[in-house]
Amino acid sequence: MRPLLLLPLLACQSAPLPPTPDDPPIAGFPPTPAVSSPRPDRVVATWSEGQLTEADIEARVGHDLRSRRIKFLLEEYEIRLQALESLIVDELLRREVRAKGLDDVDALLRREVESKVGDPTPQEVKDYYPIVSRQLKGMSPDEAQPYVEAELIRQAQQRRYNTYIKELKDRAKVEISLPYPDLPRVEVEIEPHNPTLGPSDAPVTIVQFAEYQCFYCNKARPTLQKLFQDYPDQIRLVWKDFPLSNHGRALPAAMAARCAGEQGQYWELSDRLLANQHALSDADITGHAEDLGLDTEALMVCMDDSRHETSIRSDVSSGRKLGISATPTFFINGVLLSGAQPVERFRAVIDRELER
Repeated sequence: MRPLLLLPLLACQSAPLPPTPDDPPIAGFPPTPAVSSPRPDRVVATWSEGQLTEADIEARVGHDLRSRRIKFLLEEYEIRLQALESLIVDELLRREVRAKGLDDVDALLRREVESKVGDPTPQEVKDYYPIVSRQLKGMSPDEAQPYVEAELIRQAQQRRYNTYIKELKDRAKVEISLPYPDLPRVEVEIEPHNPTLGPSDAPVTIVQFAEYQCFYCNKARPTLQKLFQDYPDQIRLVWKDFPLSNHGRALPAAMAARCAGEQGQYWELSDRLLANQHALSDADITGHAEDLGLDTEALMVCMDDSRHETSIRSDVSSGRKLGISATPTFFINGVLLSGAQPVERFRAVIDRELER
């Protein structure tokens, strides 16, 4: 028996209806009063021998307050975006039900998703068993077979569902224009040692904190390439190294890229290292450098004397001061964008910056 189809939630959820203009105010919940904007010279405390202003508060906790405000605005944006995506999917599925003359969405999904997913092969079951064996509490491969098959079917159905929804969106030419939140800007120092790509006078600067063993840093690479195609004269990329402590080859890889920069091929080796994250030993790096035509002996001498380690650690210190703990993290003209986000998220911020 096949498992139930596990898909993103499309059913009704328990939530209050939005208020209408005729609804009376809710007792006990008066409108939220406006909060006055901070004014640096405003005196907020006095005593016989002195006083404190809001500038003093800002100096003490301003960074923490900005971080909390950014986190709140981003969480609110994600909730709204997820709701919007759900509404879009609901409408597209209802349209398909009507167009195909089916009874309901369940019938549509059985036809377009479940029926298009076959049973896993014995080899697929065999290959997947070691991956989940710890979760199966000592079950033998024969005992675990029904559970492994069910999980593989569930995963295949999920992939088919995602593909089907994308097909519907593409066919309907869905475009999402939910504005990215107006986040507080932060000052990100760009130092002379930071590699840059793009016009120095570009109106939009994207500062990227990243490292070479981070899967999502490589995942963001095609997105950045697409942005340079779409905005060839309008964006500049600045790379800041942020090697994570649990990635032992991230720092040597960062030094290798900096050393390649001495030979005018920083971005070439950087891209190569990102694309080969499981091949970052010294021998691997030498092989990548040879393929690019670099002077490998000079490169290894440069790496051995660690001449770029100080500047890399300066980037790490800069990132920590900004509250960064994960990679990749981007600042677009000082506006935070965290993670390997879809290209549409970058465009939303870039377009707004270009309109300023």
